[in-house]
Amino acid sequence: MPAQGYVRFPTLYQSSIVLVSEDDLWLVSSSGGRAERLTAGVGRASYPRLSPDGQCLAFVGREEGPGEIYMMPALGGPAQRLTFQGDSSCRVLGWSPQGDAILYTSSAGQFDTDYKVIYAISLKGGLPRQLPFGIANAISYGPCGGIVLGRNIEEPAYWKRYRGGRVGHLWCDNDGSGTFQRLLDLAGNLADPCWVGDRIYFISDHEGVGSITRSGTIFMFVTFQPMGNGWFSRRQRTSICSIHRRMRCDRLMSVFPVSERSSIVSLWRQKPTSTRLLSIPRVWASRSQQEAKLSQ
Repeated sequence: MPAQGYVRFPTLYQSSIVLVSEDDLWLVSSSGGRAERLTAGVGRASYPRLSPDGQCLAFVGREEGPGEIYMMPALGGPAQRLTFQGDSSCRVLGWSPQGDAILYTSSAGQFDTDYKVIYAISLKGGLPRQLPFGIANAISYGPCGGIVLGRNIEEPAYWKRYRGGRVGHLWCDNDGSGTFQRLLDLAGNLADPCWVGDRIYFISDHEGVGSITRSGTIFMFVTFQPMGNGWFSRRQRTSICSIHRRMRCDRLMSVFPVSERSSIVSLWRQKPTSTRLLSIPRVWASRSQQEAKLSQ
């Protein structure tokens, strides 16, 4: 049986899941199993988001250096670069409610790299449009024009049990009037807001462990996304699970991104008293070879 890879950033549409493994994008069924590689570039691909109709896939690519927003067909095909801002901290947040624009967070054009705002970029390209929400790096839309924003949001693994002044927090506009109010005042770090129906789901570690929180109900996890019909995906360590929004059941999916592990090469190094097998990233090995040639 092939080895189960380390997977991250799952995004879902109906029975399809796109995820990241080995710095590439992979497509797999929601029931798990063998995954198909969608990208095979030199640069790292991350933060994929499927469009509301499941036809397109947005992601952050680094084929030409800094992170930029790319779009490609959901089933595979050529990727189109949409942004040219040169900000390595950009991250795809999702799609507009109409599905005609990709939403992403970036510090491009701001006075400080920690000051992130939300941009919208048309599927046809052009200039990005900054949304009028001020500092924010997470967003989710609800019914009746409602919006929930996240500020100081980062991956929970980077902010475990942080309680300082830069803790993540949420702001909510219930009816689309443009007036936002602080959603909660928990003694913890909040992240990844997701508005589904009449409830807002988010990550919170106010009880010590990052958990899905919904009106006082918690469930331990690392990161999650909505997948429709009341289901979310969550990633915990190397596994992807689906969990119903009523927290009534949890389904484990085994994913196998079968490849030759192209980002790793194995080298045998023999010294007078030991023989060791080293796994070194290919880019490091190629640089060492280049330096050796220059020194000759």
